[in-house]
Order: sequence, then structure tokens, then C-alpha cells
Amino acid sequence: MSRNHWRTILLYLSLPLVVTGCATRESIKSTNSNAPVRRVNFSKAPELKAFAERARDFGNAMYPKICALLLDDTARPPRQFDLIFAPMKSQNTGEAHLEVRRIYINSDYLTNSPDLQDRFEKVFVHEMAHMATQFRRNPWAFWKSEPAANNYWGESIADYAFYKLIGTNGWGCPECNLRFPHYTSGYTCGGAFLLFLEDKHGTNVVRQLVATLGKRTYSDSFFTNATDRSLEVAWADFQQTSVFKPGAKRVFELQQALGYVNGQPPKNVEKRFKKLLDQHADVWIKRAMNSIDPIEKPARPLSSRMALYLYFTQPGGTPEQLLSNLRERGELPGFAKGEKGWLSTIIKYDVMERRTFPMSQTLTGRKTNDTSRYHYTVACPAENAGWNLQKAWRTALDGKVVEEFPLP
Repeated sequence: MSRNHWRTILLYLSLPLVVTGCATRESIKSTNSNAPVRRVNFSKAPELKAFAERARDFGNAMYPKICALLLDDTARPPRQFDLIFAPMKSQNTGEAHLEVRRIYINSDYLTNSPDLQDRFEKVFVHEMAHMATQFRRNPWAFWKSEPAANNYWGESIADYAFYKLIGTNGWGCPECNLRFPHYTSGYTCGGAFLLFLEDKHGTNVVRQLVATLGKRTYSDSFFTNATDRSLEVAWADFQQTSVFKPGAKRVFELQQALGYVNGQPPKNVEKRFKKLLDQHADVWIKRAMNSIDPIEKPARPLSSRMALYLYFTQPGGTPEQLLSNLRERGELPGFAKGEKGWLSTIIKYDVMERRTFPMSQTLTGRKTNDTSRYHYTVACPAENAGWNLQKAWRTALDGKVVEEFPLP
């Protein structure tokens, strides 16, 4: 899109990618030849050498616990695997390459994370749970389709393992939210649902689910047989708990309007979503939705666009809409009426989900043919109260303040 338009650039943070290649030179072997982590390879990330040693010890201690938690006596999980750290540019979430007994972790993600240890443990436990269960499609049977249930229950079970063995506080809490609103979303929502079922019906429910998925005999009737309650009834009960967050409720209502059934979209869902935007979104929201820079390849998935739609239509409006309205009226400090530019903002799922008031946020804008940066601090005192401009200033490329603007 031309820079002669006011644009909103929306960025999402995602979980780390498990990468697909490594060198074979620098590595650390376990001193015990029977230890679960056979080798940790950090040849493409030498700065992680010390961390690699801790990762090896953590994996050796945790993998047997994961197997004991998830598997019955008939299971035959891999005895050993390799852990590989390597950089990867993509931000999408990947998975362990189970067919070669290796777990690949994005080293760039780790070196750029302030809470490296906590995030790594979650990702590593999650991937070790995949390694232990291995009920995904046989990679050699490429002509067979992967059952959808194996995917979303697989991700749910992997997060469940982390919650049981590490804890439920901090990053990636067990809950259904804007990003993962349904058990078919897997991950935190499915993991939270499994914790709920376990609390009601005992730990063997999850082991039975793992075994059933591994045998390729799963159907939703599994829950009726294992718990004496249908999946639909159990899910309805779960939605009344505190871990089914308001964001998940809003997504659920939007999905119902789009014709979702049990978390699954209809075939014409893209057409339905476009029609919903045409009928119910105002001019500004349509323009904002259409001006999103595509940072994901292929184009941003429907789940992200739905979350953005809910963000833009939330009670009280958004900081982006406030600044856009001020600019169109010629009241945005630093911009004369009619001057073109664009706005950069980062919207994170956790910020969208956990709205605590009072709230404040600083956004940065640019003007066409101007190297300056224009900064705006906005605040919202309470839910539904609306946003107000609190401060405005301009900086040079080096970050030094050049000018402070009076407020309109």
C-alpha cells in the first residue's frame, strides 16, 4: 500500500518456532549413555553453550516424568532424542520432528527473551510431550490425512503436561482467551479443559485419551465412555469457570454468528466474515482492517483477523481510532488537516485480553517526507470511558526530543 495513506501496522507476538536444520559440530552429550537427552547441539548458536548444559539436565529429569504422566504401561515412547538450538527467522510455531527423534528450538527466540528460562521450559516440556505421545500421522504415510482431533488434542495434551509438571502461573496460563477460545484451538484452552476434566474425573482420563488417539480410534464419544458426560455437556460446564475468559466469550459469540459448529468453521467462513464486516463494521474499522500490513506468509489467518475485529469493536474504542479521528478533524498535534502519514502500533494478545484500568499507551506516527517521529500518549480511565490524549511530542531520528506539542 502507498505511504500516502494513514496506515495501522499491527504486529503479533507468537510462540517460538521449532527449526528444521542443524550442523553437527559443537554439541554436549549426556554422561549417562541411557539418558533421555542423548545430545544437545548448539553449533549454530554457540552463545547458548552454558544454557545447553542446563537444558540437557532439565530434559533428562523431566522426560521420564512426562512419560509417567501421560502414558500407560503398554506405551513404547522413544527412549532418547537430540535437542538442537538454531536460529530461524519465521515467527510461526513449529513442532518436534518426531520421526528423527529430534527437537529443534529457535535460538533467536531464546536469546531475545527476558524470561528465557521460564519460556524455554514451557516450550521444551510441550515438545517432549509430543515426543512421548507420538500419535501424529506417520510421516511415511503421506497419502493419509491427519485426523483434526489428533492435532488439537495433541497440542492440548502437550500444554497440559507443562501445567501439571511445572505450574500454572506466569507465561501461557491455562485459559481460553482471544487467541485460543475453544478446545479445538488446542494449546492453553485445550490444556485448561483437560485440567478441568481431570479435576472432575481423575487423572486417568488424560492417559486414556492419549492411548485412544494413539490407536486412531478416537471419537467424541470417548468422553461419554470415560466420564459419563458427553463432550458437549462437559464443555458447557467448563465455560462457566473463571478460566474461560471474556475474550473467549466474545470470540465464541462471533464464531456463532459465522456458523461455527464445535469450534470448526463452515466451508464458506471467509465469505461470511467479509459479509459481517460489510454489514456491521463502520468506515474506520473497515479501513483499519484493510490497511493491516501482511507480516505473515501466507496472509494473516482468520483467527487473527477475528481478534482484530473484536479489538476494534471493543467498548470504549481504541487508541488507534482516537488518533485517527483527531487527525481527520485536523486536531492531531504535529499534523495539519489533510497531511498524510502512518501510525505504528504493536497489539499483543495478552494486552488485548487483560485490560486493566486505568490504561495508558504510547503510539508513534510518521509523516510523509519527514524523518521525525511523532509520539502520542493516550489514556483510558475506566472500561467504556473512552480514550483521551495526554501528551504529544516530536523526536529526531536519534530519539532526542525536538518539540513538545500543546494538547487540543
